[in-house]
This record gives sequence, structure tokens and C-alpha cells, in this order.
Amino acid sequence: INFIEKLYLSVYNDRKMIKKHLENELLAPLCISVQEQILKATILNPICIKYPPPHSFRKMFLRILIDTVEYQKEEFSEKLLNEYTETLSISQDDEKNISYNSYIINPNCVITLHENTCFVAKSTSGLQT
Repeated sequence: INFIEKLYLSVYNDRKMIKKHLENELLAPLCISVQEQILKATILNPICIKYPPPHSFRKMFLRILIDTVEYQKEEFSEKLLNEYTETLSISQDDEKNISYNSYIINPNCVITLHENTCFVAKSTSGLQT
């Protein structure tokens, strides 16, 4: 679960890699308690609550997790389904252009980068001619 946490916090946007680690035999089967441990390490992580990754990444991660649970024919955690429906209920217009990537160096050191996906901010792109 530690590696999945690192992938999520760093917004590692590779579906195959995320799926591979969710299907890891050390986590199998993805029973309700394992699903909730994954949620606690990713979506509900205090770092992610304070510095959320992009909404689109959160949605993609939850979808992969749900697909993996379904593929394994396991029962879904109510928390997992609630997080997913809450994520789906946020419209594209409500999304902020600001997101964060966090990198765990060691248990006492986390580096968080602020990312603004809006190319033009405050009437300028910041580029000079």
C-alpha cells in the first residue's frame, strides 16, 4: 500500500502501472478492509486533503480501483462507492485549476509542488516577447 500511496500522491498518471500495483498478490483479494486501507492511504490521506491532486486524476484512480475490485468479484466498500459518487458529482466547472503533486522522500519529509493548469492567469501567460 505504501507504493500505491506514493503513486497517488505524486499523481503518477499511468493507468497500467496503477492497475498492476492494485492487482498485486500481496493486496489480493481487494476485500472491503483492503479497499479502505487503500482509500486511507490515497484519497483520504491528510496530505491529499490539504493538497489535493487534480480532480481528473482522482476520478481515474477511483475508476481503476473500482474496476479492479469488480474484476476480482469482491464486495465494494461503501466508502469507496461514496468517494466515487462524490467525485462524479463535481462538475467540470467546479474544478479548480490548482492542484498538487506530493513526493514522499521519507516518513518525515514530503515535498509538495503547487501546479496551476491554467495557461493564462491574471490576464497574462507570464511569457515575454
